Amino acid sequence: AEYKKFGILYISLLVVSALTLLTSKMMDSYSNVMIFNYILAFFSLAIVLLSVGVVFMTVIFSITRFYKNLLKDEGYLMHTLPVKTSQLILSKLISFLIWIVASIVVLFLAISITSGGFEWITKLIDGILEGCNMINNADFTAFIIYIIVLLVISPIALMSQVYLSFALGQLSNKSKLGMSVTNSNDQ
Repeated sequence: AEYKKFGILYISLLVVSALTLLTSKMMDSYSNVMIFNYILAFFSLAIVLLSVGVVFMTVIFSITRFYKNLLKDEGYLMHTLPVKTSQLILSKLISFLIWIVASIVVLFLAISITSGGFEWITKLIDGILEGCNMINNADFTAFIIYIIVLLVISPIALMSQVYLSFALGQLSNKSKLGMSVTNSNDQ
Protein backbone atom coordinates (compact mmCIF):
# COMPACT_ATOMS: atom_id res chain seq x y z
CA ALA A 1 0.00 0.00 0.00
CA GLU A 2 2.94 2.33 0.60
CA TYR A 3 5.11 1.70 -2.45
CA LYS A 4 3.27 4.28 -4.60
CA LYS A 5 3.78 7.06 -2.08
CA PHE A 6 7.41 6.16 -1.47
CA GLY A 7 8.03 5.57 -5.18
CA ILE A 8 7.03 9.12 -6.01
CA LEU A 9 9.37 10.50 -3.35
CA TYR A 10 12.24 8.23 -4.40
CA ILE A 11 11.90 8.96 -8.11
CA SER A 12 11.61 12.71 -7.55
CA LEU A 13 14.74 12.70 -5.36
CA LEU A 14 16.72 10.74 -7.96
CA VAL A 15 15.51 12.96 -10.82
CA VAL A 16 16.42 16.15 -8.95
CA SER A 17 19.83 14.62 -8.16
CA ALA A 18 20.40 13.92 -11.84
CA LEU A 19 19.29 17.45 -12.75
CA THR A 20 21.70 18.84 -10.16
CA LEU A 21 24.57 16.86 -11.67
CA LEU A 22 23.60 18.00 -15.17
CA THR A 23 23.42 21.64 -14.06
CA SER A 24 26.78 21.31 -12.31
CA LYS A 25 28.38 19.90 -15.47
CA MET A 26 26.83 22.70 -17.55
CA MET A 27 28.24 25.25 -15.09
CA ASP A 28 31.70 23.82 -15.69
CA SER A 29 31.35 24.55 -19.40
CA TYR A 30 29.53 27.88 -19.07
CA SER A 31 30.91 29.34 -15.86
CA ASN A 32 30.10 32.93 -16.81
CA VAL A 33 26.33 32.31 -17.16
CA MET A 34 24.76 33.41 -13.89
CA ILE A 35 21.45 31.57 -14.35
CA PHE A 36 23.18 28.22 -13.79
CA ASN A 37 24.18 29.36 -10.29
CA TYR A 38 20.54 30.03 -9.44
CA ILE A 39 19.36 26.77 -10.97
CA LEU A 40 22.04 24.83 -9.10
CA ALA A 41 21.09 26.54 -5.83
CA PHE A 42 17.43 25.70 -6.43
CA PHE A 43 18.19 22.03 -7.17
CA SER A 44 20.51 21.82 -4.16
CA LEU A 45 17.77 23.16 -1.91
CA ALA A 46 15.31 20.73 -3.49
CA ILE A 47 17.66 17.81 -2.78
CA VAL A 48 17.98 18.78 0.87
CA LEU A 49 14.22 19.18 1.26
CA LEU A 50 13.48 15.93 -0.55
CA SER A 51 16.09 14.05 1.48
CA VAL A 52 14.60 15.23 4.75
CA GLY A 53 11.15 14.59 3.32
CA VAL A 54 11.97 11.01 2.39
CA VAL A 55 13.04 10.14 5.93
CA PHE A 56 10.25 12.15 7.55
CA MET A 57 7.54 10.74 5.29
CA THR A 58 8.79 7.19 5.79
CA VAL A 59 8.22 7.56 9.51
CA ILE A 60 4.88 9.37 9.13
CA PHE A 61 3.49 6.90 6.55
CA SER A 62 4.53 3.94 8.70
CA ILE A 63 2.88 5.40 11.79
CA THR A 64 -0.26 6.18 9.82
CA ARG A 65 -0.43 2.67 8.35
CA PHE A 66 0.01 1.14 11.79
CA TYR A 67 -2.78 3.27 13.21
CA LYS A 68 -5.18 2.64 10.33
CA ASN A 69 -4.43 -1.08 9.98
CA LEU A 70 -4.58 -2.05 13.63
CA LEU A 71 -6.57 0.57 15.53
CA LYS A 72 -9.18 1.93 13.12
CA ASP A 73 -11.89 0.10 11.15
CA GLU A 74 -9.32 -1.94 9.21
CA GLY A 75 -8.10 -3.24 12.56
CA TYR A 76 -11.21 -5.38 12.88
CA LEU A 77 -10.18 -7.36 9.83
CA MET A 78 -6.52 -7.51 10.88
CA HIS A 79 -7.42 -8.88 14.30
CA THR A 80 -9.60 -11.62 12.80
CA LEU A 81 -6.53 -13.14 11.16
CA PRO A 82 -5.34 -16.35 12.83
CA VAL A 83 -2.12 -14.76 14.16
CA LYS A 84 -1.12 -13.26 17.48
CA THR A 85 -1.28 -9.52 18.02
CA SER A 86 2.47 -9.50 18.56
CA GLN A 87 2.92 -10.92 15.07
CA LEU A 88 0.78 -8.14 13.61
CA ILE A 89 2.88 -5.53 15.40
CA LEU A 90 6.09 -7.25 14.36
CA SER A 91 4.95 -7.30 10.73
CA LYS A 92 4.37 -3.53 10.87
CA LEU A 93 7.80 -3.04 12.45
CA ILE A 94 9.49 -5.17 9.79
CA SER A 95 7.67 -3.25 7.07
CA PHE A 96 8.92 0.01 8.59
CA LEU A 97 12.49 -1.29 8.71
CA ILE A 98 12.32 -2.35 5.06
CA TRP A 99 11.17 1.13 4.04
CA ILE A 100 13.87 2.78 6.17
CA VAL A 101 16.54 0.66 4.47
CA ALA A 102 15.05 1.48 1.06
CA SER A 103 15.09 5.19 1.96
CA ILE A 104 18.74 4.99 3.01
CA VAL A 105 19.67 3.24 -0.24
CA VAL A 106 17.84 5.91 -2.26
CA LEU A 107 19.57 8.66 -0.27
CA PHE A 108 22.96 7.08 -0.94
CA LEU A 109 22.12 6.83 -4.64
CA ALA A 110 20.96 10.44 -4.71
CA ILE A 111 24.17 11.65 -3.06
CA SER A 112 26.20 9.52 -5.47
CA ILE A 113 24.36 10.86 -8.50
CA THR A 114 24.72 14.45 -7.30
CA SER A 115 28.43 14.07 -6.61
CA GLY A 116 29.03 12.22 -9.87
CA GLY A 117 30.10 8.89 -8.42
CA PHE A 118 30.81 6.90 -5.31
CA GLU A 119 34.11 8.57 -4.40
CA TRP A 120 32.39 10.46 -1.60
CA ILE A 121 32.06 7.22 0.38
CA THR A 122 35.82 6.67 0.47
CA LYS A 123 36.31 10.33 1.42
CA LEU A 124 33.78 9.90 4.22
CA ILE A 125 35.51 6.78 5.53
CA ASP A 126 38.90 8.51 5.31
CA GLY A 127 37.51 11.45 7.26
CA ILE A 128 36.11 9.15 9.95
CA LEU A 129 39.45 7.33 10.17
CA GLU A 130 41.29 10.62 10.48
CA GLY A 131 38.88 11.77 13.17
CA CYS A 132 39.37 8.53 15.11
CA ASN A 133 43.14 8.95 14.87
CA MET A 134 42.86 12.50 16.19
CA ILE A 135 40.82 11.38 19.19
CA ASN A 136 43.26 9.28 21.18
CA ASN A 137 43.74 6.71 18.40
CA ALA A 138 40.29 5.25 19.04
CA ASP A 139 39.47 1.84 17.68
CA PHE A 140 37.80 2.37 14.30
CA THR A 141 36.24 -1.10 14.22
CA ALA A 142 34.54 -0.63 17.57
CA PHE A 143 33.32 2.81 16.46
CA ILE A 144 31.76 1.39 13.28
CA ILE A 145 30.11 -1.44 15.23
CA TYR A 146 28.62 1.09 17.67
CA ILE A 147 27.32 3.21 14.80
CA ILE A 148 25.76 0.22 13.05
CA VAL A 149 24.11 -0.99 16.26
CA LEU A 150 22.84 2.54 16.91
CA LEU A 151 21.46 2.82 13.37
CA VAL A 152 19.60 -0.48 13.76
CA ILE A 153 18.30 0.05 17.29
CA SER A 154 17.19 3.69 16.93
CA PRO A 155 14.40 3.15 14.38
CA ILE A 156 13.19 0.07 16.26
CA ALA A 157 13.09 2.02 19.52
CA LEU A 158 11.30 4.93 17.83
CA MET A 159 8.55 2.81 16.36
CA SER A 160 8.21 0.69 19.51
CA GLN A 161 7.63 3.86 21.49
CA VAL A 162 5.02 5.04 18.98
CA TYR A 163 3.27 1.65 19.06
CA LEU A 164 3.29 1.70 22.86
CA SER A 165 1.82 5.21 22.87
CA PHE A 166 -1.01 4.06 20.62
CA ALA A 167 -1.62 1.01 22.81
CA LEU A 168 -1.79 3.13 25.96
CA GLY A 169 -4.06 5.62 24.22
CA GLN A 170 -6.53 2.81 23.52
CA LEU A 171 -7.07 2.44 27.27
CA SER A 172 -8.78 5.82 27.40
CA ASN A 173 -12.56 6.07 27.34
CA LYS A 174 -12.47 9.51 25.76
CA SER A 175 -10.24 10.44 22.85
CA LYS A 176 -8.09 7.41 22.12
CA LEU A 177 -5.92 9.12 19.51
CA GLY A 178 -5.62 12.24 21.63
CA MET A 179 -4.48 10.20 24.61
CA SER A 180 -1.93 8.47 22.38
CA VAL A 181 -0.11 11.71 21.67
CA THR A 182 -0.68 13.77 24.81
CA ASN A 183 -0.40 13.38 28.52
CA SER A 184 -3.65 14.27 30.25
CA ASN A 185 -4.19 14.90 33.95
CA ASP A 186 -7.83 13.78 33.69
CA GLN A 187 -7.06 10.13 34.25
